[in-house]
Amino acid sequence: MPVYSIACIDPEGVLEKSSNISGMLFYREAELLLSDPEKHDAVWIVSDDERFVSETLDRLRRERHYAVVPLFTMYETEGEYALLSDGKAATQRELAHKSEPMLLRLGHLDREAMVSSASIALLAYLYLRPDEGLKSYRSWHNPYIELYPIVARLNDSGMDDFQWLTMIYRRGLLEKKELLNRIRLCPKCSMPHHNFIDVCPVDQIIEIEKVDFVHCFTCGYVGPEREFLADGTLVCPNCKTGLRHIGVDYDRPMESYICADGHKFVEPDALAECLECGTISRPDELVPREIYAYGLTPEGILAAKMGTISDIYAILEQENFVTPDYFESLLDWMVKMYRRDAEAYFSILVIRLLNIPELVESLGRGKVVEFMDEFAMRLREILRSTDITTRTNETDLWILLPKTPEEGCEIVKSRIERLKSLLVHETKSIDFDTVCHTIGKELPKSAEAKDIMLSMSARLKSAGVKK
Repeated sequence: MPVYSIACIDPEGVLEKSSNISGMLFYREAELLLSDPEKHDAVWIVSDDERFVSETLDRLRRERHYAVVPLFTMYETEGEYALLSDGKAATQRELAHKSEPMLLRLGHLDREAMVSSASIALLAYLYLRPDEGLKSYRSWHNPYIELYPIVARLNDSGMDDFQWLTMIYRRGLLEKKELLNRIRLCPKCSMPHHNFIDVCPVDQIIEIEKVDFVHCFTCGYVGPEREFLADGTLVCPNCKTGLRHIGVDYDRPMESYICADGHKFVEPDALAECLECGTISRPDELVPREIYAYGLTPEGILAAKMGTISDIYAILEQENFVTPDYFESLLDWMVKMYRRDAEAYFSILVIRLLNIPELVESLGRGKVVEFMDEFAMRLREILRSTDITTRTNETDLWILLPKTPEEGCEIVKSRIERLKSLLVHETKSIDFDTVCHTIGKELPKSAEAKDIMLSMSARLKSAGVKK
């Protein structure tokens, strides 16, 4: 049987003095444990002080090694911190029993590699807990309402937690297990906190009143019942007819609201006021976000075990990614279409990455993977759903832009080039060249896709000077 290193955080020193506890290293607080160069296989937090336990869990889960390994508490934890803990272990025997399956799986991982990046640490965390998965916690005082506690502690990408998690999911490393909730976001600032206001559907004012209406059959006048009341009876204020019998002299119309400007209506409109930025939106303008529980895919399990996420350059393979052969065939077909119809113009853009090896050397592979993930995500936001991409080698990403004139292609190119200034870490940034070409002019009859791509590649090579 393997021998595991178990740490016990015991602020009062209660268990440290007990003769029934053996084979543990004791610490009074998380900082003392973290300052120890020895990295333990599991941690047991022994305290009934809820604040101390929650602060200890929070501190340990922010350090990549202890974000992965089992953390148990002697007493129950609640809320968000129940998702940071691996549960209650009241005795050393219970601790050994509950932690053993996770410790066996921990033995499958490369300890150094599993902390090489936040993404790998998250995959390793899920690998140790195959039946638990990644679940969210709902908190009204959290800016995003729903949060994934372990993600909130690990994410150091500069993206918000949902963007980072979506990025890992799109890499094929996570799979959706269960739909937990659906929230709606402000279309301007993407925050989910709204105040819903009932307004008049005619002029959108909020001064509305729910009233009982009366419809006079004699003259057709419709108004609030209070206008018809005269000495305890109903009298039409317009034609002065006495209204005695409902269904004969009058009825109750469907309208049940009136606004300060006198407009009558059946139901008010609802508007959502964002409590973050003040934007007013109709409910159908709010952006839905689905909250899922996640688990590892086979690719995610492999990445957790290997401690690496495949080819860095493969991150650029977008949703509309095709093979180079298919891309070339499609380009040939579009060239033929343009020769028959001048309105079938299109553009091609190529990006060549220049300094990825240098970034890996200076920042480390894990950070560059996150760099490239963010670059790919921002690129996806720039491109349309109809744009097609391929990679002809490690560094060259090609983008086919249907129905895009020359000025449109230049706009896309400038937006992509602006990413250089947005993706910076410790003064380092991704360097790349871009070249665009529009098929909207006379083409040589013999011009084919490979000729166009070779010509563009040649322009890239002459421009590809590392900065």
